[in-house]
Amino acid sequence: MDLLSPYDLEEVKEVFRICCPTNERTVSQAHLGIMFSALGFDLESADIANCLEKIGISACDGPKYITSQEFIKIASIFISRRNPVEEMQKLFQLFDEDSSGTISLRNLKDLSREVGLNLNDATLKDMIRTADKDNDGVLSMREFHSVLRANGSIASHDQSYDFISDEG
Repeated sequence: MDLLSPYDLEEVKEVFRICCPTNERTVSQAHLGIMFSALGFDLESADIANCLEKIGISACDGPKYITSQEFIKIASIFISRRNPVEEMQKLFQLFDEDSSGTISLRNLKDLSREVGLNLNDATLKDMIRTADKDNDGVLSMREFHSVLRANGSIASHDQSYDFISDEG
């Protein structure tokens, strides 16, 4: 089994908890597509069936249920295939809605409103000021990466992002 970072493991466990009806300890294989969508994967049934078989579960034997440990094993297969640089760029682009190559106060304000966090300007400015190492009032890709590394969203030992330039 591929090892998951603590962040990825918590994400996978949370998806299982959300999809697990009435706190049962298993979920139907039929829910796997939805669960993987929640993890950011758009998978075909054949992809899921292939991974089930890799961990010793036949997808052809009718409706089956999988445990959280089995789901973690399956999820680790897909998560290990993620390209960390592409993931970082996608996340950065969510914030950089105007495609300026930076995250501005306006970007943070708009996104915080969209997700229901109506943070005041002073809080948002402080967030930028804390991460803005070159003091230009906006966050570059490299500064954004530093924030994620500092808060544990990516492993501090993960070298995959070290070559990210501010050109994107």
